[in-house]
Amino acid sequence: MMGINARIYDNPLGNHSNDGLSAKHNEVCVVNVEGPFQPTPDTPAVKLVKASTGNLVCKPVGLEGSMFGGAFVYTGDSRFGDAVRELSGYDHGFPVALHDRVELSVQWPRDYRYCAAPPRSASAGSTRASASARPMS
Repeated sequence: MMGINARIYDNPLGNHSNDGLSAKHNEVCVVNVEGPFQPTPDTPAVKLVKASTGNLVCKPVGLEGSMFGGAFVYTGDSRFGDAVRELSGYDHGFPVALHDRVELSVQWPRDYRYCAAPPRSASAGSTRASASARPMS
């Protein structure tokens, strides 16, 4: 697999990828854009794809169920821009969202006891009636 190397641009306030690619790397290799580079341990493989929403995103090769974690992929290489134009029909020079965040069912269990905070007590100063919290189905 050959491709072009592209830079990862992350949030300066912290990474939100849940320990995804952008938490560990500064560059990726976009393997479905023609180029002279191969993915390496320091530049993992991603693909530029059109998401079901119609937006272009970069997804790590072999990672299913990923979502946007706050980082973007971009390179000034014209081949990247050509691939963006070919896939989307738009000629733009903007970074593309990196979908490298995965949330496991272990992190978000389905057995939450309440779908809202427990009701306030009358002594807490609330003048309105509070609804009872109910188990989530």
